[in-house]
Amino acid sequence: MVNHVYTRLRSRIRRRWRAWSRQKPASFTTYIAVAVLILFLWSMLHGRSKQVHEPRLISLHDQPNYTPPTHQSCQVKICNPSGVCSMWGPGSYDWKQLADHSVYRDVASVDVEFGCEAVLRVEQTENVESITVGNERLTCSDDMIGLDTKCRNVIEITIESNLYIAGTQVRDHLNRPATKDTELVVTWEVVQHSDQNLNDITLVSQFSVNRLEIFERVLDAWSGPISISIKCDLMRLTKPSTKNNSYLTHPSDIETFINYFTEEQKRNLYARCTITIVKPNYSTDLHLRYPINHLRNLAIVASTTDYLYVIDADFVPGRNLYQHSRSKLVPYLNKSKLVAMVVPCLAVTETSLDYLRVETASDIRSLFRQNKAFITDPRAGHGPTHTRQLGLSHALKPGNYYEVCYESQWEPYYIVHKSAPLYDARFRNQGGDKQSHALMLNALGYRFLVANNVFMVHTDHSAMVWPGGGLAKAQREERQWTYFDGFMREMEQLFGRNVRWPRGCSAKAVGWQDQRRDVLGMAAGSAM
Repeated sequence: MVNHVYTRLRSRIRRRWRAWSRQKPASFTTYIAVAVLILFLWSMLHGRSKQVHEPRLISLHDQPNYTPPTHQSCQVKICNPSGVCSMWGPGSYDWKQLADHSVYRDVASVDVEFGCEAVLRVEQTENVESITVGNERLTCSDDMIGLDTKCRNVIEITIESNLYIAGTQVRDHLNRPATKDTELVVTWEVVQHSDQNLNDITLVSQFSVNRLEIFERVLDAWSGPISISIKCDLMRLTKPSTKNNSYLTHPSDIETFINYFTEEQKRNLYARCTITIVKPNYSTDLHLRYPINHLRNLAIVASTTDYLYVIDADFVPGRNLYQHSRSKLVPYLNKSKLVAMVVPCLAVTETSLDYLRVETASDIRSLFRQNKAFITDPRAGHGPTHTRQLGLSHALKPGNYYEVCYESQWEPYYIVHKSAPLYDARFRNQGGDKQSHALMLNALGYRFLVANNVFMVHTDHSAMVWPGGGLAKAQREERQWTYFDGFMREMEQLFGRNVRWPRGCSAKAVGWQDQRRDVLGMAAGSAM
C-alpha cells in the first residue's frame, strides 16, 4: 500500500515538472517586478525594526529650548581698506605673511571671536605701539575724514586663545548692567574635533567653579572627549556658608575661574574640554537653587559624539573605562539605541583616593577587605546595580555585561546614545535629578546592562551645603518641583499608573527574583 502511494506521488511530481519545464521563460518585466517586491518587503521589515530601536520623544512641561552651540575654532577676521578680508587662527604673523593675504600694513577692521585675543603691533614715527582687541570688532579707519587713524603700518599680529582670555571676556559681559536680568550661556572650545570619530563617548559633567581642582582627577582618568558646564555667579549669597564644600564661597565666581586659569598648566589640562559657562538670571530667587539638570543638558547639547556618559564632579571613572567602553561596549550599543550601559560605582574615603590606584576588579576586592571601600546607598540608590559582587571573588556573570531590572528611585550612571531624552530641568539642588531620568528611560523600554570589569569611584567628601535647604526642605516645600509629586504625576499621565514597573528587562535579568515589589513597581528592598 505504501509503495503504491509513493509511486503515484512520484509520477505526479514528474508530470508537473515536465509541464513547468515546457513553459516559456519569464519575461524581463516579471523579474523586475519580483525584485521590486522583494526590496519593498525588505524595506518594510528593516524600517519596522529600526523604529523599534528608536526611543520615543518625551515632551515634558516647562523645559528650556536647548540649541546646540556652533563649534568653531578661534578665528580673527582682518580686512584691508579695499574691503579684502582674510581669516587668521592662533599664531604670530609678521608683515610679510600679512602681505601674502593682501593685508599691506594698513588694516581697516579686526573682528575677534569669543575666546580669542589679537594684539596688533603698529609702527609709529618713534616707537611701536600695541593694540589689544578682545571679543569685539575694532574699526581702524575714521570714516569722517577717510584716514587710517589707529592701525596704519601694522607690522605684526599675534593671536591667542585660552581659558584665561575666555574668562576675562565673560567677566566683561557679566559686568554689563543689561545682563543682570538674563541668563548668559557661553560655550568655549579650544581644540577642534573635526576628525573626531562620532562613534565615540563624551564624558559629561557639571559643577560650580570651586570644583575645578577636584575635577582634575576626572581629566587624569578619562582620555576621551569631555563636555562640562560651569555655573559662575557675580553675587554672593545672603548668608554664605563657611564650610569647605559650600555652594558659593566667593563674592565673584568668575574671578575664581580667571585666577584658576592664570596658570598655563591648568589651561593645558582643560584644553581638550568643551566648556559651557553659565551665568544665572538674577531677577528671581531661582538663581539661589543650583540648576543641576539644566547644566547637564547644556553640556549634553554641546557634545558632538554619538554616546554620552553623564557623571557628577565627585566621581572618578576607572582608568580603563574609556578604552574598554569603546572596544567592548559601544559595538553592542550600536545595535540598539534603547540600551543604557550602567557603570558600577563604589565609594572610598576622600583621604584614600589620592594614593589609591583602583584599576582592576582585584583592586576593588582588596579595598573591600581593608574596609576602605563601600557601596553608597546600597538599597534603592545603587542596589539594583549589584555592585557588591565586585567585592566577591568571582564576577556576577561572564562576558562584558549583565542585565538587571529597573527599580524605582534607582539612580545609576550609564552610557547612552545621544538620542536619549534630556534631563528634567525643573529639578534643582539635590533630590530626584538622576532618578527622574532613569525612570524616563525605563518608561521608554530601555534595557539596563551593567558593564563587567569596569567601574567608577565616588569620593566620600564632607556634605555639600545646598542653598534653600537641599533635598529635605525641597520635598516639603509646596512650590518646589519634586520627584514624588509633580514629576511622578506627569509621568503617570504620559505612560500610565505602572510607569515604575520594569519594562525593558527580560525574565533572565539578574535580580528579577530578588526584587520585592508591589503592583506599581515600588521597590520594597533589594537582596543586595
